[in-house]
Amino acid sequence: MPTALYPYLTEPGRLGPLQLPHRMLMGAMHLGVEGDPRMLDQLIAFYDERVRGGAALIITGGVAVHPHGIEGQMFCLTEPAHRRDLETLVQGVHRVGGRIGLQLFHAGRYARAEDIGQPAWSASPVASRLTREVPQAMTGEQCRDLRSAYAKAAQFAGQAGFDAVEIMGSEGYLLNQFLSPMVNHRTDEYGGWDGGVALVGEIVAAVREALPPDRALIFRISGWDLMPEEPDRGQVRQLAQKLVGWGVEALNVGIGWHESKIPTVAQRVPPAAFAAVVADLRQHVTVPIIAANRITHHDQANFLIEHGLTDFVAPARPWLADAEWAAKALSPGGGTINPCIACNQACLDRTFSRPPRAAGCMVNPRTGHEAVLPFGIAANSKTVAVVGSGPSGLAAARAAALRGHRVVLFEAQDDIGGQLRWAAKIPWKQVFLGTIGYYRHELLRLRVAMRCSTTADADELATFDRVILATGVKPRVPSFETADGYLPLTYARALESAEFLPGRPVIIGGGGIGIDLALYFAGREASPMGIETFLADFGSAPDRDRPSVSLLTRRPRPGTTLGLTTRWIVLDALLKWGVAVKTRAEVLHIANNGVLAALDGTPTWIAGDFVVLCTGQEPNRDLLSKLSGRVSVQTVGGARATEQLDAVRAFQEGFEAGNAL
Repeated sequence: MPTALYPYLTEPGRLGPLQLPHRMLMGAMHLGVEGDPRMLDQLIAFYDERVRGGAALIITGGVAVHPHGIEGQMFCLTEPAHRRDLETLVQGVHRVGGRIGLQLFHAGRYARAEDIGQPAWSASPVASRLTREVPQAMTGEQCRDLRSAYAKAAQFAGQAGFDAVEIMGSEGYLLNQFLSPMVNHRTDEYGGWDGGVALVGEIVAAVREALPPDRALIFRISGWDLMPEEPDRGQVRQLAQKLVGWGVEALNVGIGWHESKIPTVAQRVPPAAFAAVVADLRQHVTVPIIAANRITHHDQANFLIEHGLTDFVAPARPWLADAEWAAKALSPGGGTINPCIACNQACLDRTFSRPPRAAGCMVNPRTGHEAVLPFGIAANSKTVAVVGSGPSGLAAARAAALRGHRVVLFEAQDDIGGQLRWAAKIPWKQVFLGTIGYYRHELLRLRVAMRCSTTADADELATFDRVILATGVKPRVPSFETADGYLPLTYARALESAEFLPGRPVIIGGGGIGIDLALYFAGREASPMGIETFLADFGSAPDRDRPSVSLLTRRPRPGTTLGLTTRWIVLDALLKWGVAVKTRAEVLHIANNGVLAALDGTPTWIAGDFVVLCTGQEPNRDLLSKLSGRVSVQTVGGARATEQLDAVRAFQEGFEAGNAL
């Protein structure tokens, strides 16, 4: 029954022959383990946990219909072993009462020659920015063979017991390429817009004919390519209507190509930024419409359905962050979700890496380990002290409490969160407040004693059975020559008092923290970034009217440690927001009105009103020596080591330490 809090989101719905209990699906996403027989149990455990978490229908990550269509680590339906594994996967989902759809996929020019052993296929030999490889133009015969491959894939889906099939026609993959004026330069029967539509129509009709009538057929349509050349709105509407005529029973609306210069799933993208595109298509078709991009919270999804912008929602990564994403909306009082913060660090950055790595989740370290890290009450309940409430401390305290231990969390500041509280001050990173809120709710629910404004005492800690030191890091302060004893600010002091620091900062250090500080100071007087402002920002020239910020780095480029899928977004913001980036900069002298630095060997004065050091970190483990030999202690996160430290590692180490007790 629909719940009072989210009555539209939780009401039953229908996708063709499928009667579903509510409107919350789990969208397709690659997990980086598909096709690896050693990881099949893990894949089944991942899906089973999402079924128990309430997903009305799960769509698999893309499954290649042809060996030429493989992108990274994935199943391919021409491999007998992969077909057997997919049959086992369906059985696993059905065993726990779930429904699952198979996404039929061909990467087209996004496939790489080293993966498939020859040049990729596409409509025309037009290289992509993603692979920088020139694909081979498909012959007419190959196009017809492709149609046959899709039909055989649909037949397999029916035989294997899949409840639905989704044809991937978005995100710049093969069928989307045939519909793109930028890629399809053909002059044969499959050339141009009409020819691309003809090929898609043949494939959809073949799939519908091969698929049993009691299985739903969904098409993932590109609502907006976000590319320099793309179909116009009228053409997209026309395609949607044709798809319905060919037997498609629901349209899942995708946004953007992987090589688009406007992001679609990162933190910088406002929530539900592309809902208007989905709503436009909904007005022109008679089948249900499914929305996905940047829909994280139940209230967003409920609003979109209530106001007729969509019929269903199919978020993907929010299910990584919280396996009970739907169940919490279905509970009578609602539930506090662990929100996806769209950081991409443990999911897309991993699955798009070369070679691909297994996906996880920064804020939910259990994701990707469901088969090997089951929760359960420990045989012997212990008293556990966790010192520090940053990412490691929060994850450790929650995991230990879930194991049935009696946990006390010590925090020297007046509230929990540690450096997450600082991160939440950075433009578009306010989402970390949701992470803190979730962990606060969990610790209260699990009766963890949170002792804020409390400096942990070694004598008291020694009375516990176990101590987890999650005390994090402290800024590294190199020895620089300074004028008149001037002390530059550490990044910690700057973030604590940022609102009281007017004027032009000079920031030393071009890593993630330095860039965050630069974006904070450059953007602190900007208007909140709504959808229109966001879209305009990516088409704008650099804004020279914002406060001047200088960022110095010794490296040839800033942000070299930032994530694969988001670094370009951050660098774009530095450029657009007027941050003056000085590379290959060696600091010679610091004063209260600027920095003297050698830029490519040339001494240069960089004026400013204050200087901030973002020059690395050191472990903060002062308590460790005081506890040695008195109590069992484990250090996690930055307190253990600062090398390759990020929030993903911090959350993971804290979780594993608490879960192991």
